[in-house]
Amino acid sequence: MKTQISHLINGRKNVIRNMDDPKYVTAKLATSHNGFAGTNVKEREAVAEKVHRENTEAINIIARGVALTLPIAYSCTKKSWSWGCELTENQYTALGGTFTDGTLKAYRLIVHMDCTVTLYSFTRKSEAAQWRQSNMTDLDESFIQIV
Repeated sequence: MKTQISHLINGRKNVIRNMDDPKYVTAKLATSHNGFAGTNVKEREAVAEKVHRENTEAINIIARGVALTLPIAYSCTKKSWSWGCELTENQYTALGGTFTDGTLKAYRLIVHMDCTVTLYSFTRKSEAAQWRQSNMTDLDESFIQIV
C-alpha cells in the first residue's frame, strides 16, 4: 500500500476543505488567520519523502473521484520536484475549481514537493497572447488517494 497524504492538514487560507474528515475534529486552529494550523513541517517532510521514494517517475491519484496520472518534474539540481498534469474543464470543476474571465483557458493540478495540492487556472485572450494565472486554490489532502 502506498503512503497516503490524506491525514495532512494544509494551513493556508484559501483551501477547499473536506470538513467531514475526522482529522478536523482535533485540528488546531490557526493563530494568524481564520482557519486551521497546518501539519508540523517535520511530519509533512517525512511523509513527502516517503511519497517521493514511492513515486519517482509519476504519481497516480484519485482526487474527488477523478483519476489522474501526474508525471514528476524535477528542478535542474533535482533538489526539488512536483507532480502535475493538465486538466480538462470538467475535471477542474469536479475538483472544485472556479472560473474567471478569459477567452482561452487552461487548468492544472500540482502536488507540490511538500505534498500540498493546488488547482491552477490560466487564461489568455488569443492564441498569440501570453498565459496568465487567473486563479489558485489549494485542495485538502483528504480528497487525495494515492493508488
